[in-house]
Amino acid sequence: ALKRGANTLKVLVGHGWYDVRSIATWDFATAPWRDFPRMIAQLEIVYGDGTRETVVSDGKWIHSDSPVRYDCIREGEVLCGDGNGAKVGACTVVDGPKGVLVAESLPGAKVMRTIEPEWIRSFGDGVYVVKFPVVFAGWIRAKFAGQKKGDVIVVRYDERANDDGSPTEPSVRDGLHNKLQCVDVRKAVAGQETRRIDCHFRYTASQRFCAVDAEFQADRIIASGKAVEAYEPRFTYNGFQYVVLKGLRQAPKKADVVGCVVHTAFRDIGRFACSDPTFEKLMAMAERAYKSNFVDGYPTDCPHREKNGWTGDASIASELAQYLFENTAAYEKWLGDLCDTQVASGDICCIA
Repeated sequence: ALKRGANTLKVLVGHGWYDVRSIATWDFATAPWRDFPRMIAQLEIVYGDGTRETVVSDGKWIHSDSPVRYDCIREGEVLCGDGNGAKVGACTVVDGPKGVLVAESLPGAKVMRTIEPEWIRSFGDGVYVVKFPVVFAGWIRAKFAGQKKGDVIVVRYDERANDDGSPTEPSVRDGLHNKLQCVDVRKAVAGQETRRIDCHFRYTASQRFCAVDAEFQADRIIASGKAVEAYEPRFTYNGFQYVVLKGLRQAPKKADVVGCVVHTAFRDIGRFACSDPTFEKLMAMAERAYKSNFVDGYPTDCPHREKNGWTGDASIASELAQYLFENTAAYEKWLGDLCDTQVASGDICCIA
């Protein structure tokens, strides 16, 4: 989409796994490689007469105000609708991360398809629940109308709801340390208490940017006051079937909410069919679960609570994967990651 005259190249940088700031039981927040995000860019321009020009990242680049106030792969994003890109100052040239810079060897994660909500219901006080027909990994793309400048809209993703469609309640929270405590799963299964899958987390980081209750798999939008606020996250993803919307002044329309199914963009190369419809349904569920667990360039145990590259989960699912998908490059990349974790004794990490 080049235009005549001056063009501007913008790069929006997120923290990703490189700089995990949320506090959780796996201690990624204290990882020795953590550092503030940085980027490297090289744009090759070929003109109509065959001449070339190269634009690279250097000290001439400008650091601008961002619409993303906070982002975390697990804790979600805080988005500011009036992030106007105002210039802040010159970028600083810094050393790159340790290791060898190599090309990405596998397809990136993409929105592979979109699905419509099954229903949207109001539960009063600006709270709405959106239900999709299946569980999947990704996010929603939505428009919210009628908000006032400074309103905080909460978008929380969940795999379950109560029987009447109302939102499940958070786990018990220790107010002093803001620790989320696990509840008794047996009681929860028996219907004796509601539960959520957030007991590994200690929500502290995002509250510094948006002073509302921290919630698992939740984004917050600080409204700009425009007639319509557009929402789509960039640096996180979720496992969900239900979406809880809080702080809305107008009821959302089904046409204004769409589910974005996201996974690594490997090709389908096989399929399964048999005479047993129940088994076919199980296989379809397994295929959907596998895709939901290969979103961020490596195989995970679950797309919501952990998003961790557990080696056991990956090996169990690998045979299913290899006859359904062309993902050789994805496994080669991940096995390289696994080798990177190996220590002198030969031991490897159980998460890569």
